Amino acid sequence: MKPAIHDHIGLKQWLAQRRQLAGSGGDAALVLGGTGHLLLSPLEEAQTRAHLLHRVLPDIDRQAPIRKVVLMTGAAPGIDLVFNRTASEWFQRCGIECASVALLPVPPQWLFRDWLLRAEADGQTLGDGARERCLDAINKLLADAQSRVLLYDPAEPDLDALAASSKWRTEQYRALAACLAEQSDVLVAVLRAQKLGEPGGTAEVVEWRRHPQRIPTRFSTLADAASERARHHPLIVIDPGVAFVEAAAERGNGSADGQAEALLAQAEAAMRDGNDLRCHDLLSRALKRGLRSRRMEYLRILALANVGGTRLAMEHYRSLVLLPQELDEDWLALHGRLEKDLGLANSGDEAVAHFLRAAEAYADSFRRWHGPYSGINAATMLLMAGRPAPARELAQQVQERLAELQPERELEQFFHLVSGAEAALHLGNQTLCRERLAQANQRCVNDVVRRGRTLQQLRRLCRKLQVDPALLEPLRMPPLMLLRRRPDSGAGVDDEAALELRIEADIPRGALVFMPLLDRVDLAIAALLLERGVHLYPTLSQPAAEARASWNAQWGEATAQRLGEVLARAQRVAIVPGFLDDEVPWRAHQLACTALGASLQTALRLGCEWRSAWIERRQTRVFCRPGQVGEYVEGPVPAAGRRMVGVLFADFVGFGRIADTDMPRFWREIMGTMSTRLGHYGRKVLHSATWGDALHVVTCDATTAAEIAADILSALEAQRRQRGVAAQLELRVAAHYAPAFEDVDALRGTPVFYGSQISFAARIEPVTPPGTVFGSDAFVAQLMLESPERFSAEYAGELELAKKFGAHPLFAVHRRAVG
Repeated sequence: MKPAIHDHIGLKQWLAQRRQLAGSGGDAALVLGGTGHLLLSPLEEAQTRAHLLHRVLPDIDRQAPIRKVVLMTGAAPGIDLVFNRTASEWFQRCGIECASVALLPVPPQWLFRDWLLRAEADGQTLGDGARERCLDAINKLLADAQSRVLLYDPAEPDLDALAASSKWRTEQYRALAACLAEQSDVLVAVLRAQKLGEPGGTAEVVEWRRHPQRIPTRFSTLADAASERARHHPLIVIDPGVAFVEAAAERGNGSADGQAEALLAQAEAAMRDGNDLRCHDLLSRALKRGLRSRRMEYLRILALANVGGTRLAMEHYRSLVLLPQELDEDWLALHGRLEKDLGLANSGDEAVAHFLRAAEAYADSFRRWHGPYSGINAATMLLMAGRPAPARELAQQVQERLAELQPERELEQFFHLVSGAEAALHLGNQTLCRERLAQANQRCVNDVVRRGRTLQQLRRLCRKLQVDPALLEPLRMPPLMLLRRRPDSGAGVDDEAALELRIEADIPRGALVFMPLLDRVDLAIAALLLERGVHLYPTLSQPAAEARASWNAQWGEATAQRLGEVLARAQRVAIVPGFLDDEVPWRAHQLACTALGASLQTALRLGCEWRSAWIERRQTRVFCRPGQVGEYVEGPVPAAGRRMVGVLFADFVGFGRIADTDMPRFWREIMGTMSTRLGHYGRKVLHSATWGDALHVVTCDATTAAEIAADILSALEAQRRQRGVAAQLELRVAAHYAPAFEDVDALRGTPVFYGSQISFAARIEPVTPPGTVFGSDAFVAQLMLESPERFSAEYAGELELAKKFGAHPLFAVHRRAVG
């Protein structure tokens, strides 16, 4: 028995019908695409259904009244059948008209055969009952489908021979992937965490949905790819291995609505205080618990963008089901903001394309809501894209709109004034620009993120207009300060006087202060700084919970409690773990270096003035003496057998799909290339090893590790484009910078490095997305200290590491483009 063949139409005919319907302005249905794995365990299927029924489908429906839905799948076993059945039943129960479209990339019997082949490859035995149930489900889906769209020519005389070719079927599955990525209004993908399959698989559908420009021309189904790909493309990814957690009151913490409101209030307070990292992490944890609202999602994306995670923020934005009527001023401006930041991160034509999309989003917001902030951003984006005439015209409209408004809230006044200054700069009125900036300087004094972004945009505008940036001096940023206590100023840290210090130094309110926390003197200074209203960025040698326990054992419960209070009020806390108890001077130096690197990174991102100071304690008074970057680099030498190292772990995702016959090519072509790349770094590579699908490298510094990571990623990408065995693979790379033991391997007689932090680096790799380098905060801080001009880092969030290593902040590391 094989799946039945029903009446059908060709892909070109179906696409023409869709374009005709869209052009006629008829009652178009929402096309909801579904894609996912062929094989699911019973638990994964149950969890997928729970996500669909309790989160995904209700979220789609609540956005706006939906009169008709068309479910579009590839009609394959596995998720296609689960998705189609679950969604159709749910929409029918809700009284929503629901139809389905089956996209057939290969003859139906080959969908079934490939399912059997996949099961066999995964070591699963499918009984007659399972096979019959699968055939029945495929036949029912095809029989019920409103349209059965063939992506192949059924009149092809050699169709049977073609279908027997795995290469031909792979090309057909890739055509299906492109169709799902481009033709769905909303796409739901069921994809296991960090799963990379073969070309045409779910991972490629997701990749093409997120980056439609990567779809090869031969597979594209769009008539006008450039304009259609610029539209918002919602993508919802379900990990079938993650149970759906319903925000319920059974935990004894009140109703789900009450919990959501409380967490939202905390997140908004954190953002008002300028602590975007805390805001983002609070909301990420809330969303994982099933607590969600549109405001939560908006703030999480905004906070992530504020801390530099633009690419990931855009992915989150694109994953949302935002229907036209839901795109209010905030959401449109956020879209514009993300496109603007992506434009600034790129160059040439790609940057211009982002600037034009940003201008479109901002201008749409200005037309609908008449907000001056959106209008002036649209004008500046047009100018950045090389459109000075419409930019000037829009700036004039913004200036006229500003004259009609009298905002009352301080934040609204700040944006009103800086928008006026920006409009005046566009129109050549430098006197008015200075006046507005001087007035804005009296508002939102502590809001370093908004001030920093405003000044950066105005500086770029000055460069574009060839205006002296000294014009911007009336709007000031608080300084960013790195504080470090002299090694000889720690005497008497067990004295009670250490808890009653007075700071006699010029550290203004609102300053960003980076400093290590080593003992009670540092803690007392940090508490005093917070009372002064500074933004504190401490560095610890242990995660917060471990540090509190350690300080409690050494200095008592009161000190541990005070540490917890300081950390709760701090901004981001950097962690540099792995030191032994007797390595106090070395640990103090490395914490100071990490604070230095983090401070330089933040100063670069926000455009702050960077200052450095040594803390000098005289009895109960604390003074600051100016310092220089170079004073912090040289430090104590660790004991023999210990050193700081860069650590890389790279994993070839998809390695398990390589056939034995292709293994020699993998070792010769792929690993041979990796070996050649490593060889370019000579003695900077202290150790390298491989275990089948994994690569481990230890380097003398963070820069070498980052360069190697970027090199091997680009090398594999070049090989992927040439097809062959590399087409099945993708790398994910984890990077860390930490203390390690250095010794000689007793069996091989070669250098070996070991310790807890080597294991820590290995735990980062499994949570790293394919094609990406994730680095720890210690790695990124050291990288910014060594080579800030060559690399950048974007905050990726506080992520749970593999094997219960806890949650840690991670960053996506990128090599800057040359030139």
